[in-house]
Amino acid sequence: MKLLGYLLLRMVIAIFWFIPFPIIYFLSDFLTLLLYYVLPYRKKLIISNLKSAFPQKSDKEIKQICFKFYRNLSDILLESLKGFTLSKNALIKRYEIAKDEKLQEYFMRGTSVIATTAHLTNWEWGAMALDLQVSHQITGVYKRLHHPYIDKYMIKNRGRYGTGLVEMKSVVNLMENISVESPFALVLIADQRPSDPTKAFWTHFLNRETAFFYGVEKFALEHRLPVLFFEIQRKKRGHYFVQIRWLVTDTDHLKKGDVIGAYRDQLEKIVSERPEDWLWSHSRWKHPRPHEMPIQD
Repeated sequence: MKLLGYLLLRMVIAIFWFIPFPIIYFLSDFLTLLLYYVLPYRKKLIISNLKSAFPQKSDKEIKQICFKFYRNLSDILLESLKGFTLSKNALIKRYEIAKDEKLQEYFMRGTSVIATTAHLTNWEWGAMALDLQVSHQITGVYKRLHHPYIDKYMIKNRGRYGTGLVEMKSVVNLMENISVESPFALVLIADQRPSDPTKAFWTHFLNRETAFFYGVEKFALEHRLPVLFFEIQRKKRGHYFVQIRWLVTDTDHLKKGDVIGAYRDQLEKIVSERPEDWLWSHSRWKHPRPHEMPIQD
C-alpha cells in the first residue's frame, strides 16, 4: 500500500508538470469553493481561531478572512505539487529573496545564522529557492515522514538545488560543529505547536496563551548567533518576495526570552496585517497551559 501511495503521488506530480499556472489557479478557485461550502475542512476550528485572535472583527469580516484563507491554502496545495518540477530559473523568477547587506556581511565573516520563518503563504517553495539566492548554506530542519518512499523522495526533491536537510535529533550535533569556513543558515519554521506543553515557552500571542518551541532561542543563546525572520509575501498568485527581518543582532547581551519574544512580535504583526496568509487550520492552541508553567511576556 505504501508503494502504491508513492506511485500515485509521482503520477499526480507528473500530471502537474504539464498543467500551466493559469489552469492551476482555475483549479485552486474551484478547490476553494469546495473547501468552504461543500467539504468545510476544519472550518469550525478556523472560525474559532480567527474569532479569538480578532475579537474586534464582525462575523462578516471573520467569514471573509476564512474564505481568503481557503484560497491561500488551495494555492499552496496546488503550487506545492507544481513545485516538484519547477526549474531553477522558474523558482528564482517566482520566489525572490531580498538582498541583505547584513546577511552577506555575516557570511563574509564566516558567521552562521538562525533563520526563522512561519507558515505564511507558500513556505514550501522556500525549501528549494533559498539556497539558490543566499550565500549561506541553507540547512532546513525536518521531521521524518512515516511513509519511507515518500520521505526519501521529499528529501531528494527539496535538496535538489542545494538545500541541506537535518532531522531535529541531529541539530545539536550540527550546532556543535559550526565552522567559519562553512557558515550556514539553520532554517526553523518556529510557529508550530510543541508536542509537550511542559517543555515549552509560554507567552501571549494573538490574545491567547501560546506555547513556543525553545529550540530557536536555545541555539541562539548557546552559540551567540544572530537571528533573522524570512517574511514571505505574495506579490501576486504564483509570485513571492521574501523580506529579511532581523530579530537579534546584538548577540553579546542576549537573555532568556529575547529571541522568542522578538519572533512572537514579528509574527503577530504580520498575521494581524495579513491574517488570510497564515495557517489557521492548524490546531495551534490544542493544549492548555499547565499550571506550573509561567507566562513570560
